[in-house]
Amino acid sequence: MKFELTQVFETSPESFWAIFFDEAYNKALFSEGLKVIERTVLALDEQSDEIRRRVRVTPNEQIPAAVQKLIGGDMTYIEDTVWKKGTNEAQVRVEIPAQRLQSKFRFGSTIRTDPVANGLRRTLSGVIEVKIALMGRTIEKHVYEGIERNDAAAAAFMKDWLSNHP
Repeated sequence: MKFELTQVFETSPESFWAIFFDEAYNKALFSEGLKVIERTVLALDEQSDEIRRRVRVTPNEQIPAAVQKLIGGDMTYIEDTVWKKGTNEAQVRVEIPAQRLQSKFRFGSTIRTDPVANGLRRTLSGVIEVKIALMGRTIEKHVYEGIERNDAAAAAFMKDWLSNHP
């Protein structure tokens, strides 16, 4: 399943990426804005030309009982993000550590910023692929709906952050 979500922010690309990787912002976003159960930074490597971040996230979200039984627990995931400084794109790869899903789940996305009047348009585009007979499309749909909800909540949180942290 392919998807694309866009949001517009009244900020510069430099400010957007600085906030995107700011730990104080991310702690607030994930605890207050997205209300996740857990978010742990596993690695953060900032070089002169790129930033790499690896986080483990456990969303606070109900998953269908059949899916929960299939994966054997919650939807904890590991997110790897790489941004080449000075560019307008970051690559995001998500893996599900649940043993039952490791080879059956693929999620990759690109976060892109493009200038628009008074700010930028942020586009999140990606692919969700679940290779499980009879359940794959249902899980893909559930994952997409979660991404869509979280994208809207994260955008509202960032807009509020921008207005309160000039």
